[in-house]
Amino acid sequence: MEIQMVRVNIVDRSPDDEEVGLTPLEVDSDLIVGMVRRKGKKEVKITDPNEKIKADDILVTLASGLAQNFQELKMLGRMGEELDVRLSMHTPYYMDLASNTELTEKSVNSVKWAGTMTNVMKGGIVVTHSGLYGTQGKKRARENITENVGKIMDWWKENGIKPLLGIETSGRQEICGSRDEIVDICTEV
Repeated sequence: MEIQMVRVNIVDRSPDDEEVGLTPLEVDSDLIVGMVRRKGKKEVKITDPNEKIKADDILVTLASGLAQNFQELKMLGRMGEELDVRLSMHTPYYMDLASNTELTEKSVNSVKWAGTMTNVMKGGIVVTHSGLYGTQGKKRARENITENVGKIMDWWKENGIKPLLGIETSGRQEICGSRDEIVDICTEV
């Protein structure tokens, strides 16, 4: 069963006193997909849901209709197992892994978050589109997509994400996604 991830709203907030010392997996008020923590003069992004929350962290939460928190995602996963239904997730339909703009960063984050949520649900695959060629041309767009998918997969490995990542084919001429293009991207990554 495929779960559609619609565009989600991101809310950055400070942790409540009772959340300090918990992990994002243990917080039931929000779906916390990351933390921003100061280390010296640098800000470090933490995406491990098993990392304990500190008082001075900024929590990155998703406001989504799918689940309120990680406990609900785990429950969905258990329901799927009990019903012998393999779960998957589809990222938002408008994705841009090609232009290397702010939208690309949002799209990459959507894929990462979908990976985290699908992993918690013990799902099998995250499916995404790659994006439009845009004005940069097919060759440059494919290079950018390959590079961005490579970065996503590196992050996937670093964070122990188990579901597969599937790039959906497209028959539209303006979208990168022919069978041969997808095979080339997957082979290179």
